[in-house]
Amino acid sequence: MSFPKVTLYVQVHLSDGRRTYLKPVISGNKKLKEGWAYLKGQPQRFDVAIYYLRYRKAGKPVWQRLTRDAEQALAAKRQLETRLRAVVEGIELAPVPKAPEPVQSPPGRPILDCIKSYLDEIAYSGEVGHRFR
Repeated sequence: MSFPKVTLYVQVHLSDGRRTYLKPVISGNKKLKEGWAYLKGQPQRFDVAIYYLRYRKAGKPVWQRLTRDAEQALAAKRQLETRLRAVVEGIELAPVPKAPEPVQSPPGRPILDCIKSYLDEIAYSGEVGHRFR
């Protein structure tokens, strides 16, 4: 049996304002070049590049948004491939942890608690540090 193919794409903003999905540039040592993708067959650097995974689930295409970090994106691709292979081979897996529930701020809540909750939610999504580059 074969497992679904998992493909990594980069969503980029083109100079004319459009967004598109392109194949990422992979260096000779099998690592992604962060922010690089092939446009018309030529590698090009993009300021805004967000990685996505594409695979099929029950015959339907699934797009999964990842992060702007190339290493994390490649690790997520490998993890998904491993999980899909295990499912096909009948291996039972531990459940994937869920995102933390959003915390409602009661009146008079200290600002430091609010900041910590916000940073915890952002850290879970894998976006820490990438907004401030």
